[in-house]
Amino acid sequence: MRVLHFVPYFPPERLGGVGEFVAGLHEGLLGKGHVSTVVTTGRRSGAGVHRIARRPLVWFFKTSLWARRGRTYDVVHLQAGEALPVLLALRLLRLLLGGGPKVLTTFHVSFVGISASFRPYALGGRTFADETRALVYRTLVSWLHRVLDRVTIILSDQVNTISRQSRAEVLGSDDDQLHPVIYYGLADLDEGDDGSVATGSVVPSPVELLYAGSGGHRKRVAALSFVLQEVRRSVPDARLRIVGFTPQSEPRVAALLAELGLTEHVDFAGVKTSAQLPEFYARARVLVVPSAYEGLPFVILEAMRSGLPVVATRVSGHPEAIEDGVNGFLVDLDDPEQLAQRCVELLQDDGLAERLGRAARETFLQRFDIDRQLRRYIEIYQCLRGH
Repeated sequence: MRVLHFVPYFPPERLGGVGEFVAGLHEGLLGKGHVSTVVTTGRRSGAGVHRIARRPLVWFFKTSLWARRGRTYDVVHLQAGEALPVLLALRLLRLLLGGGPKVLTTFHVSFVGISASFRPYALGGRTFADETRALVYRTLVSWLHRVLDRVTIILSDQVNTISRQSRAEVLGSDDDQLHPVIYYGLADLDEGDDGSVATGSVVPSPVELLYAGSGGHRKRVAALSFVLQEVRRSVPDARLRIVGFTPQSEPRVAALLAELGLTEHVDFAGVKTSAQLPEFYARARVLVVPSAYEGLPFVILEAMRSGLPVVATRVSGHPEAIEDGVNGFLVDLDDPEQLAQRCVELLQDDGLAERLGRAARETFLQRFDIDRQLRRYIEIYQCLRGH
């Protein structure tokens, strides 16, 4: 089977999200003997990866030139509306020449949800808001994406999403046959002799909170300062490690930490690759996810794979991975006191942390492994090719 992927970014230039998803799918298809080709941005290349432009805007137009080559494939797999020029070109060629590949489009997020997450919010008696110009820009982009999404849905042969919440928001559907949900899948880590995840020489800390992800308004990273402040009232030795952004890239967070007297209790590890993240999960006691909106974040699944309990907001796809009190904790959005309370419970109760971590890993093995994801997509590809 021949599958052609179009994705706006791809590792190692940018980590997480759509790029990581396509990378795993691409490698899995190659491993099973299929022909898989990726068209993306960037300069570096790998097996079957064609980097046709450095800037996303240039890539947006150059991808349409790949439409003719795409006719030699069985399936073209697009990610939301960002490769719409390819979809339009393929439809035009199908109309003029007949035949051609089937098109599958995967939706990862809802731009309605993303737009709502950029509204001003309050924490600790303070209001946090983006600059008016940035808010207006993001609102306009969100509306544009909604239009592009509707056109993409109409022109695609098959559409799927990566969470039930995304399906409800983007498609207004709960039909598994018409619009299947296929959760992200990750390759498992090596296991030790006792069946637990092998962590090598990493020594876990009983008092370390971990945040892994990018910064920004939507991620609610300002909440981390208030969470740490509250946690340290009950656990004075508690520390926070931040992986994914720096004080320079988030000066407001750095200033807030300094104002609250917390700077020396926070370690900024910088941006790391996916291969480097397991050691941070192994070292921490709990992963904190305060986001206002996500599709189904890789960091939650990676932490669950490592047996690390997660305390996350009850938004988007989070409840589809985390069952509150069973394999992690869910709390209300913009409530750092709740986040801190759950973190304290995990820091102070070894048995609770071990039980939730073990249940989290079991959930990962049952629902989020890469082989399960790969099987589902191959089934869709084969079904599309057969029509």
